[in-house]
Amino acid sequence: MYIFDLIFIFLYTGGESSEFGSLKTSQHLSMGKWREIYKLETPITNHCMLRINSTFVMIFGGKIQGMATKNTYFLNHDALAKWKMGPEMLTERYDLQCSKISMGGVSTFLV
Repeated sequence: MYIFDLIFIFLYTGGESSEFGSLKTSQHLSMGKWREIYKLETPITNHCMLRINSTFVMIFGGKIQGMATKNTYFLNHDALAKWKMGPEMLTERYDLQCSKISMGGVSTFLV
């Protein structure tokens, strides 16, 4: 077991590969090994991903087939582990940044 397995959970989604082009895979690092989990419905690149709480993760924007998107996606990894479409953003966005801050006990999500 690697020490970072005890501290962090690594999950990455989508992206691009020189061999496969745009990807719809999600991969998780556990016990020092990457494994494929939770496929997206469509390949996505240039998005950001944010942990909402201990069971929910959300993806914002990105590019689908080279075009900017308003899409968001949710994953509840405690339930039936499948990405689901979330509410559309008002404007298409890609290459964006995500962050979560807490102020006065209230979590605020910055996209």
